[in-house]
Amino acid sequence: KKVYRKDISKEKWDNYVEKSPQGWLWHKYDLIEAVSKWSYKTDESFAVCTKSNEIVAIVPLHKNHFKRKKIFPDYNYNSLGGPIINKQNYSGKIAHYISNLFYKIAKPIEIQISCMTPFVQGSLCPLTNPLLPIGIKNTLTQSYIIDLKEKETKIWDNMESRARNIIRKAEKSEIIVREAITEEDLNIYYNLHFETYKRTGASPHTKSYFGYIWKHLLSKNLALVLFAEYKNKIIAAANFGYYKSAATYWTACSSPEALKIGANSLLQWHGIKELRK
Repeated sequence: KKVYRKDISKEKWDNYVEKSPQGWLWHKYDLIEAVSKWSYKTDESFAVCTKSNEIVAIVPLHKNHFKRKKIFPDYNYNSLGGPIINKQNYSGKIAHYISNLFYKIAKPIEIQISCMTPFVQGSLCPLTNPLLPIGIKNTLTQSYIIDLKEKETKIWDNMESRARNIIRKAEKSEIIVREAITEEDLNIYYNLHFETYKRTGASPHTKSYFGYIWKHLLSKNLALVLFAEYKNKIIAAANFGYYKSAATYWTACSSPEALKIGANSLLQWHGIKELRK
């Protein structure tokens, strides 16, 4: 049976994610709730449960509301993380059940599986796209992955010389990098986010989205936010998500001045060094 996330305890949901090699940060209860704070999204995430209410699958799912031709209300769906189906002896049956649910939606569904998810790394990596059994077309993309187990000097040497030069330039500019934690840091981050999105023509996210990240993810060591300070002013910020010994470059924002002096690249480098710890 299908049971919506809101009808399942956070502890029960996250326990399933924690135990599954298919589960990663995007499946966590709080992450799904955070994404629900976007102005155009509503949460329709669900679990597939047995009659005794044992979870046998989890599907993060958000409904995206928009206006076609800026007039007619319409919607599609996005699943950040994709389904988790733990019990392999039930995988065919459960996959078929989920596929039927998607078919009944009768709207486009975009599913994204992070390359940081444990089961797509090393010996566990499936030989074919795991989404094919539930009727999802193969649209694989590429991500640049750094092995943080490598020595810091090796990671540095593997960078393009252009990137190293930008970081050296930023260091000579006496940019101070510090971790963001406080409520005031949240206000600083959001103001810079708002400025960045307006400058680039994108629609800013809601402050409640970042507020939820601050309250429920930073405090639980599931995120790391770094600030670049120059001449007593925050000019750039980078947010990294991490879980199960893997990390991702998540959100970022910066001023035009930061782009000129390499603050964003410096934050990436400091993020790599911090996450190696």
